[in-house]
Amino acid sequence: SMGSQFQYIFAKKLFANSSYKVLVDYPIRYDGKYKSGKKGKKNLYPDILILNKKGVLKALIELKIDLGFLREIYQKDLKRVISAFEENREMKYNQFVGFSNSEEVHIKIPKNFIKIFIIGTKKNHTDRAEPFKKTVKSLGFRPLILLDKVHPNPLLDVKNFEKEIRNLKKEAKNEIESKRKEINTVFNGLF
Repeated sequence: SMGSQFQYIFAKKLFANSSYKVLVDYPIRYDGKYKSGKKGKKNLYPDILILNKKGVLKALIELKIDLGFLREIYQKDLKRVISAFEENREMKYNQFVGFSNSEEVHIKIPKNFIKIFIIGTKKNHTDRAEPFKKTVKSLGFRPLILLDKVHPNPLLDVKNFEKEIRNLKKEAKNEIESKRKEINTVFNGLF
């Protein structure tokens, strides 16, 4: 999906030259309770996890293209994810070794880790931006909306496709540069 591609591209651009281990949309296991009350292994698929060299969680990053994903259930889903991290001091994932083998890797969960929620653009859903920011802040996330006026998935004029793509990139770059201070604040503690 376009959202998954966005996650991978974002993680690569931001963390390719860092010393962090970056897990993108990777299954993480933890001890949890099912609705029936029975305890067992549960899985989470956070958008991006940032771990230091010792396997300690540094940051959880949720990343969406736009605010169109907002439904009533998103708050419940976010609370479930945060609860899983806050209630478990350790989680696990399998790291592949060679082509057919894997080893279990432990993630240490500190009490204070960075939570960031990034929206690519608010275009098409500007009325949802402030309520979104208020909600994610209340859950301990640092919200960031990268673009206000540009959407990465516009309906382009086929005849002028290359020109429109160049203009779109230029507009997006200018908007992001204008938010450099806000971006630095959100990522404070990671770089």
